Amino acid sequence: MSEEDVSVFQVSIADLAKLTKLDFGNLADADSHEATSVGPRRIESYEDIRL
Repeated sequence: MSEEDVSVFQVSIADLAKLTKLDFGNLADADSHEATSVGPRRIESYEDIRL
């Protein structure tokens, strides 16, 4: 795969748990409202990352 073939997305821990069927314990409590309210967000630069 080349860099042109790949996109990076930010997802909430809760969404990641649902997608992977993994248990992240209490880690989902650390998700910010912004991370959980918009669904997957495409990341094109560091400024796009929401904490």
